[in-house]
Amino acid sequence: FTATGKVYNGNTVIVPVTHTGDDRVAGDTIGVTAGAASFSDKNVGAAKTVVLAPATIFGPDAGNYAPVTPATLTAPITAAPLTLSVTANNKVYDGTTAATIATRTLSGVIGADVVTASGGTATFDTKHVGNSKVVTGTGFVLGGTDGGNYTVTTTNTTTANITARPITVTAQANTKVYDGTTSSVTNPSITVGSIVAGDSSVSTQTYDNKNAGVGKTLTPSIVITDGNSGANYTVTLATAATGVITARPISVTAITNTKE
Repeated sequence: FTATGKVYNGNTVIVPVTHTGDDRVAGDTIGVTAGAASFSDKNVGAAKTVVLAPATIFGPDAGNYAPVTPATLTAPITAAPLTLSVTANNKVYDGTTAATIATRTLSGVIGADVVTASGGTATFDTKHVGNSKVVTGTGFVLGGTDGGNYTVTTTNTTTANITARPITVTAQANTKVYDGTTSSVTNPSITVGSIVAGDSSVSTQTYDNKNAGVGKTLTPSIVITDGNSGANYTVTLATAATGVITARPISVTAITNTKE
């Protein structure tokens, strides 16, 4: 007899066993029907023992033969495929493609089998801000009492959002002597949030006008280099009335003059 393997289905029942030959006396006419067959247990394995019930002998010469002793057979049970669905958390732009898996949901688990999915690392398709960005997760592992009886694709995709990173750029106090321009030597500071590693920024500030005075409004500006024209950041510009322009001192000296 030959036993055919099967894909794991949660029970020990085997597919039909095939009668492949016997040692009947030449010329006798008999038929043989294999007995019911079952695996020794339900779990996945490469060469599992198959328990075979006695065969049935029939035909004109069947009475001349004793019941067939069950043969020792082996056959494989291969892992059943599961479908793994994952979701990923949204995040604020951090300059990396790293993503975090939020949930792992399995479908196709048989009956009351206990199977869990864990592990896995995930990445966004790019580091830049966007909605419904593709997230690819890999390296998922099955566990639980019956996890070894299943297989799952270790690469899965989902979508999630990367939102802009908020920063506040605040003007800083500056004092200068009137020079006919609105420029400020002091630069503004990022007072809320930060520029992530790998990105860079250049910030400046200007007076509201070039004229001498105190309590003058200073307005900041910033240019961010992030590979996305600065769109990975939401920038709030905070002015400050801390600018001072003092009058420019000049000396007027009389020049010698002679006249008649």
